[in-house]
Amino acid sequence: MRILGSGLARTAAILGPLALAAAGAVADEATPLRVNGEIASVQDRQVTVQTRDGKAVRVDLAADAKVMAMAPGRAESLAEKSVVGAAAVPQPDGRMKALMIIVYPADPGTTGEGYLSWDLAADSQMVQGEVKSVESGADGQIVQIYYPQAGATLIVPPGTPFMTLELADASILKQGAHIVIPNAEQAAGGGDTLTAALIAVGKDGYTPPM
Repeated sequence: MRILGSGLARTAAILGPLALAAAGAVADEATPLRVNGEIASVQDRQVTVQTRDGKAVRVDLAADAKVMAMAPGRAESLAEKSVVGAAAVPQPDGRMKALMIIVYPADPGTTGEGYLSWDLAADSQMVQGEVKSVESGADGQIVQIYYPQAGATLIVPPGTPFMTLELADASILKQGAHIVIPNAEQAAGGGDTLTAALIAVGKDGYTPPM
């Protein structure tokens, strides 16, 4: 995974999200791992997750781990100066076609812009940055996204799912909740337990399209 840019103070994890996915990770020392699934159990700061591929994974949350709530979003939130992450696939003309859009909170206190790899579809990437313009086109909305080094043109077809992120606390970590951890790492000493400094949780039973 890689993130380009460091100018805008915005979340990226997942969710960028989850643009936190590469923050602080040193490739030679710890390989970031993405965890996506449902909470099977919660005990103190440890969350057991039933992943999408049927595995049970234990994740220890750091004492200062950031908890984000994921909730349904609206296409109307895609406006100039909003900060977004778009899981998208490259098109032959150089543009990116959105598979889903995350609208980030105004100031989550973290940074991430540019591109990072994603796994929503083959060749998909997470494009992150500030919206500079939104126009109507034959294939849907045409969105210009800016990040410090460059930018991207995003096609947002009608019906593209939107979600939002907001700061939350550990009280939303409940059995059955859907979670995304964009940057888990192997716990010290190896084994089958991971550690994480950020977890995004579906709010009120919400299952994110990611």
